[in-house]
Amino acid sequence: MNLTRRDALSGLTFGAAVLAAPQLLTASGRPDFEELAKQTSADVVDGRSPAFASVREAMVWNPRVANVGEPAAILRVGSAADVVAAVRFAREHGLRVSVRGSGHHYFGLPLRDEALLLDLSALNGIEIDATARIVAAGPAAKGGAVVAALAGHGLGFPVGHCSDVALGGYLLNGGLGWNFGEWGVACDSIVGVEVVTPDGEFVRADRKDNADLFWSVRGGGPGFFGVVTRYHLAAYELPRAIHLYSAAFGFDSLAAVAAWLPGAIAGVHSSVEVICSVAPDTTGRTTVSVLAAGFGATPDEARVRVAALAHDVPHAARMGETVDASSSWSDLFASVNAGFPRVRMSGTSMLTPAAMSDLLIAAGPHTQGMPPPPSAITVIGLGGGAQFPRSDGAYSVGGTTLLGAYGFWNDAADDDRYTRWVDAVIKEGETRGGSYYAGETDVRNPVRAQRSYSPDAWQKLGVLRARFDPDRVFFSYPGL
Repeated sequence: MNLTRRDALSGLTFGAAVLAAPQLLTASGRPDFEELAKQTSADVVDGRSPAFASVREAMVWNPRVANVGEPAAILRVGSAADVVAAVRFAREHGLRVSVRGSGHHYFGLPLRDEALLLDLSALNGIEIDATARIVAAGPAAKGGAVVAALAGHGLGFPVGHCSDVALGGYLLNGGLGWNFGEWGVACDSIVGVEVVTPDGEFVRADRKDNADLFWSVRGGGPGFFGVVTRYHLAAYELPRAIHLYSAAFGFDSLAAVAAWLPGAIAGVHSSVEVICSVAPDTTGRTTVSVLAAGFGATPDEARVRVAALAHDVPHAARMGETVDASSSWSDLFASVNAGFPRVRMSGTSMLTPAAMSDLLIAAGPHTQGMPPPPSAITVIGLGGGAQFPRSDGAYSVGGTTLLGAYGFWNDAADDDRYTRWVDAVIKEGETRGGSYYAGETDVRNPVRAQRSYSPDAWQKLGVLRARFDPDRVFFSYPGL
């Protein structure tokens, strides 16, 4: 990992800049958060502040979970030194620490009762070493910004499909982003990290130094015992061409699409992600859509990688025009970002060994009682039925198909009904031997947490959590 002289100097200043806080309590017995504010450059908002409710609500993207927990205070950090001070303060005052990157986890995990919540949204810097093909980025740097910064150097990175999702939670959970069939799971492109440990120490970790911590970063998800303040990532040569294929069908053609799909996918390049979606449109009709993007060095190579999808399509079932044309990064982001409002929602996904066609048929009955647009059931696979990539870090689940259920709605009265709908869809993956994706499930459920890892990885996470965080300063998975 290449670190600059400035990195080294900033690390050395932490010991001098951050002094142990005195054990000060207010008259009510609560920690004196004003003392913490004096030790940092950050804003500290505690539960007695008139602004606390609105700040807490802003910590999560999903309004449905805006009140799932009542932190003791929220610290909007401005630097790694602030994180060091905050973790030391929490240890000395018996507080537990929760961490928020961009707040996009669907279940509001940063909101924990009586926690010191660290909001990392200001740590969003991006620095690129084009010669070494390394990007150094803060945990709150958003995927779209990273792609834009790299593109100017002819480089790319498998960021998440939604451009406004930040790197932090995405990488900690593994990260299956654009072109993951070729570039792999995103966390395996981490070459180094800067971390504040449960002891309040600032350390650097890579495959050589602090290797166990480095292993845990790559997939440890909400169970990770520390705060990553900066990632160092390997970038890739940007594909010079992208070819997009998409087609939409009426719901009454679901069986025909499922019958056509295996043969079509068999001829698609193994690096190509094929996304099938069953969803209501704005007119109330349920549609079945297929979307795939081929990446290549030339337009012809990109087109050939997805060309098999254009063969023997059930034409009578099509709705509207099929797209079969050159595309761009911005078009890809637009294809999945359109229509994602900040409304009440629930979503879960899991990797399964089941065939895409099997899961599409299983999705059919669940269109009854489906939440309104842009809700969707998604079934995703790689060309030729290729296996999804695994990391050599904590991210350890695999399969051939990713099943997802995502519901969006406005009325709080519908919360129970539509969260049950999501669970019912995901049950189709559970019964087919699926494993959860920690970034898109409620890992406060102990069964779902454990089923987000291989047995060996789960055991290792537990051993490392006990070693690095025996006092349980950081929230983790139940049972770990």
